[in-house]
Amino acid sequence: YVFEHLMPKMDLKNVHNSAIMLYPTIWVMKSLGLYMEMLEVFVSYVVEPFDEHLGEGSFTFCLPVYDPIMMLLDLCDTKETECENFEDFLSWALEEENLRFGTVINYSLGGLGRDCNSIASEICLLLATRNELEAVEKRATKEALVRNGLVVARESMEFVIEQKMHAAQLQVEPVLEALEALADELNLEV
Repeated sequence: YVFEHLMPKMDLKNVHNSAIMLYPTIWVMKSLGLYMEMLEVFVSYVVEPFDEHLGEGSFTFCLPVYDPIMMLLDLCDTKETECENFEDFLSWALEEENLRFGTVINYSLGGLGRDCNSIASEICLLLATRNELEAVEKRATKEALVRNGLVVARESMEFVIEQKMHAAQLQVEPVLEALEALADELNLEV
């Protein structure tokens, strides 16, 4: 309904409204395994209209989370195959300051189903569990991803519990549990 009836009626110049309308649907579509379908919708109704109508140097409230959303959906879709943007995603996730989005955006989007920090944590988890990092010489990279993801996932969990964001809590719980299990497996103390 959202994609077929509501989105076509949206003014494409109002990228913020489109992003807010689609944000809760991202998590539903992701849970159904419809990663690429959601990515295509997100790009066509949010990313491309932003580039076309606002362009470089412009800003909208949700802009900081556009790339992480696309990264997450891409990584979910390519779990079993090669991810052509793997190195770029890896570089992004290894910089811990990229993984925190701030209270205002986390509060606003957390109320719509998921805080942004948990998105970053899941990106770290998905990268750390990829075959590309199974080689012994990649262990330090894997550990750094788990450490970064776990620290931010814990912060995310604390935030969503404090704010009573139950839907957002349900999103971060499995990510946090998986990162904790991976840290135990790697004998990491975080």
